[in-house]
Amino acid sequence: MSAASNVQPGFGYGGGVSRRHYPMAVFASACSRRGLAPPSVELPIRGGLRALCAVLALWAFAADAQDDYWKLPVPAQGKPPESHHPLTRNLEADNCGLCHQAKLRQWRDSLHARAMSKGVAGQLNFTSRSNVEACLACHTPRSEQRALWDKEGASALTRLRGIDCAACHVRGYQRFGPRDVKETPHGAVKALPLFKRSEFCMKCHQFPKGEGTVLNGKPLENTYNEWLASPYSKSGRTCQSCHMPDGKHEFKGIHDPEMTRRGLAVRVMRTAQGMHVRATNAGAGHALPTYATPRITIRSETVVAGEPRRSDFIIQRRVDWNPKTGWRELSDTRLLPGQSLNLNLPLAKDKGASVRVFVQPDQDYHDRVYPMLLSAPIDLSKEDRAMLEAARAAGISSEYTLYSFECEPWPGSDKACRDSTKAAANSELKAKKKQPQPVSPSSK
Repeated sequence: MSAASNVQPGFGYGGGVSRRHYPMAVFASACSRRGLAPPSVELPIRGGLRALCAVLALWAFAADAQDDYWKLPVPAQGKPPESHHPLTRNLEADNCGLCHQAKLRQWRDSLHARAMSKGVAGQLNFTSRSNVEACLACHTPRSEQRALWDKEGASALTRLRGIDCAACHVRGYQRFGPRDVKETPHGAVKALPLFKRSEFCMKCHQFPKGEGTVLNGKPLENTYNEWLASPYSKSGRTCQSCHMPDGKHEFKGIHDPEMTRRGLAVRVMRTAQGMHVRATNAGAGHALPTYATPRITIRSETVVAGEPRRSDFIIQRRVDWNPKTGWRELSDTRLLPGQSLNLNLPLAKDKGASVRVFVQPDQDYHDRVYPMLLSAPIDLSKEDRAMLEAARAAGISSEYTLYSFECEPWPGSDKACRDSTKAAANSELKAKKKQPQPVSPSSK
């Protein structure tokens, strides 16, 4: 029984997506049909159709530039110019780091550097060539990387380096960035406004309209659209402002506790009736969490009549797939920008309790996707099995405590529960250090 015929639609989230930008003809046709401008566009003059067309023309130009720059896979660079210093003709990230040392250090620890991982590689033999190409388009964007994968497969994994410097900054050996630099060992760096816009990230963080898996009207990968509909877009706060502050190349997201705390604010109050938990998306310009992989759990624990009692509230877009019914969305409890949830948890006045908020950044993969693949009715190679098992172990180990609170018996008036996050995080860190050496992060 072939893997492709039984497993491929649900192995991840792509569904054979082709990552093209939205057709600008949709916007251009609005002029002739007197359609509406996108919500972020304000026309301060009367008879705004002409102005609208001008705005849409600029949008079309920007989108075309984005399409031209982010053709995936990135076309082969060709022959390096003789005028470039010999060290700059090699486009590997370590060579870039000879001059850009801080950027290299930041990038090495990022998920971009680990985008082509054991977890990705272990899935590719379960699906069609077109799906493989769709995955590799963003996990190994450069044609040179693609050629290496096609030639050597998983044995080249540690050399593929995911989304590297050249994937974003080099086209035909011409360097691009957010600002002009006239003289460098590799020639001039040309400024491209796209580097400062959220559209730069869209190619790999948004399924285009009409392509990829859509559930309940929402693409599985919908981060750019979530941002576009948010106050962050209206105020000009881009992806880069949060994920690349001061030009840092760390690309932090939900795997980083401090980054997630800046996104999700939680407060717990002890009341006469029990505990009131308020969680707010106070700092993420998209749904929190975006995508279907991570899970955030709010867990309360107490003891009643000598027996432990526990209740969980899940913040996640929960999805499932099986061969008979295909994809389905089980629930979506994520928080949009500025949105809050309020939980009232009953608790006797004489009882204390704890509330722990914890994050599993890779939950859907280590609980659903990897077990499904490992138990698939096919002959799984030892290499693929080892990669999937390593990826699952690494995913499980990525869990962390985001917040921890201790609530005492009701003191007679409402009171904020004690924040024990720092102590809980330190205890968690010590416990992890005592465990056997975990699988390398590159296994995720």
